Amino acid sequence: MARNFIKNSQLILLKDRQEIQNLLGPPEQYSDVKNNEFYYMTRQEWDWIDPSLTEHLVISFDANGRAVKVRMEVWRRKSRDSVDLHHFDTVFGSA
Repeated sequence: MARNFIKNSQLILLKDRQEIQNLLGPPEQYSDVKNNEFYYMTRQEWDWIDPSLTEHLVISFDANGRAVKVRMEVWRRKSRDSVDLHHFDTVFGSA
């Protein structure tokens, strides 16, 4: 579903924060997320007790609160002590 939003980002771009929340629900609450971004978890896989893969749809907003960028972020655990961050799919928008 998130990849469809990426491919059809015109559904999201230039909408304000409230319109995005009405469409997708409240974003994930993380302490290290920038104030101008919404994160929506779209997938998580587990390896024993730790997540081995986590995907997020990330929406960035401009100073006026309009969505200007949509991307996927994927965190993949390589080993117990190592995690990779990847940005997948085409990034739309200009922020």
